[in-house]
Amino acid sequence: MLLDSEKMAASFHVRSNSFPPRTHPQAAHVDQQLARLRSSEEASTSSTYSIFKRIDNLQELYESLAKLICLPVTQQALAQGQNKKTVEQLLYGSLRILDLCNISKEALSQMKEGLMEIQSILRRKRGDLSGEVKKYLASRKFLKKTFQKVQKPLKLAQDGESLAVFGEAEVVTIALFDSLFSYMSGSKICGKWSLVSKLMSQSQKRVSCEAQENEFTRVDSEFQSEKTMKIEDVQILVSCIQDLEDGVESLSNFPSRLHPQAAHVDEQLIRLRSSEEASTSSSSSICQRLNNLQELHQSLEKLIHLPATEHALAQEQNKKATEKLLDGSLRILDLCNISRDALSQMKEGLMEIQSILRRKRGDLSGEIKKYLASRRSLKKSFQRVVKSLKVKQNLKCNDDSFAVFEEAEAISVNLFDSLFCFMSGSKTCSKWSLVSKLINQKKVSYEAQGNEFTKVDSEFQSEKTLKMEDGQNLESCIQDLEDRLESLSKSLIKYRVSILNILGQ
Repeated sequence: MLLDSEKMAASFHVRSNSFPPRTHPQAAHVDQQLARLRSSEEASTSSTYSIFKRIDNLQELYESLAKLICLPVTQQALAQGQNKKTVEQLLYGSLRILDLCNISKEALSQMKEGLMEIQSILRRKRGDLSGEVKKYLASRKFLKKTFQKVQKPLKLAQDGESLAVFGEAEVVTIALFDSLFSYMSGSKICGKWSLVSKLMSQSQKRVSCEAQENEFTRVDSEFQSEKTMKIEDVQILVSCIQDLEDGVESLSNFPSRLHPQAAHVDEQLIRLRSSEEASTSSSSSICQRLNNLQELHQSLEKLIHLPATEHALAQEQNKKATEKLLDGSLRILDLCNISRDALSQMKEGLMEIQSILRRKRGDLSGEIKKYLASRRSLKKSFQRVVKSLKVKQNLKCNDDSFAVFEEAEAISVNLFDSLFCFMSGSKTCSKWSLVSKLINQKKVSYEAQGNEFTKVDSEFQSEKTLKMEDGQNLESCIQDLEDRLESLSKSLIKYRVSILNILGQ
């Protein structure tokens, strides 16, 4: 969806006084990066190196913008009613850039596929080389027309006296894609910051346009003149396409991260990581982490409903990553249900024992034996589950577009690892152990824990008289955990349904 650029520019026409002042270090850093991008465009001709360099610079710009948007003053400004339209335009702008990214990726993938088939024929020295070359050239003609259609609305945007920093970033990004499409098609390309001059400065300077020769046009020329194709030229072009694909893929991860909801999710992830690193496993810390995890999944559900996220999830090339998201959500729900069933089973046994203690009649010894046998069975189940969690630490998804969801899953898995260890009273990993394995691969330490569960186990096993308050404390602890898990389970179901609804559209 390519939105009208004039609307984009107009929405950023006046800078809100609430946004971070230019003197703020992070805002000043963003200004420097914008200036660098503008000067690199003015100074350089379009070459493979210059395109790659600008993509790298643009990635750095979006990383800085993500930090800028996390500042309290920016968040406060974006949350104000009068800035609602600006926030919406930010979101639509990110969707527009994602569209440009997807157009580029699809075009590059299509060209690479044709070139690899030609390469294969050249290496094997058999096959319909002439037919594949014709197919490739026909594909290139179609893509050039597509690029022209895409570039036409990009060049219509000519507005803006003083664009806000986010609007400037969008304009700079559009200029890069304009150059990229011209570069891939081999058409004439305007230099001297032409598009951004139109969009930002209303510059009346005449701009020079130059035809460009590059890896794409060189191979086109060889194919069209029916000369003997140099396999090294084809290899160079395939390598160039691969590099461009990698750069555009990395770039496509950043624009949607600028939305306040994405920044809020990042804050919640940081809070969960820090709470794991700082705290030991206790009933209060486990309950607090379950609360935080529920809030995280509520925020993720809102993030999923943003147009930019829905757009990404619905893309065919992201099908595998989306399926992993669904598998991950089902996996966490399974862990939730295992925990709830175990807690329910233990609570039922404890309530029976408490009833006998209160009434002072009944087979107390028999009920204790049943409870301890049940606990042993549950501990073995927990060990099997924890083992399976740690085996899956190598199943890390490599798609950066969904990194935030992957990290949320890793954090959830780590919490259940801690919960199972807590309920069984076994050694528990500290200092972000499982998520460190899943994400950071750090060395971790282990500590044994004593808690409400192990205290009651110890009293039962030593055949001491059970202290009524210890049984009540454990029952209360179980109830708290059950309540937190039920709330988390509901949030997980909504989160999963949101993904399924998008896929079903």
